Amino acid sequence: MKIKSILFLTGISLIWGSQFFFVDLIISKVPPVTLAAVKALVGAITLALIHFFLFTKKEQVSLLPLIKIRG
Repeated sequence: MKIKSILFLTGISLIWGSQFFFVDLIISKVPPVTLAAVKALVGAITLALIHFFLFTKKEQVSLLPLIKIRG
């Protein structure tokens, strides 16, 4: 494995594993539904930022040719 792949895997593992620690700390103060909604919102914002910063307009592919309108 390349060092970049190992660092990526380590980072993702730390992020994934740390959520269990933080859920234990906050679950007594915040309802579970609110916590799940906040986690989903943070995930959506993170993915939007990654998409915004990693992909340029040239690299974006339109899905419109793949969508057929039935009439």
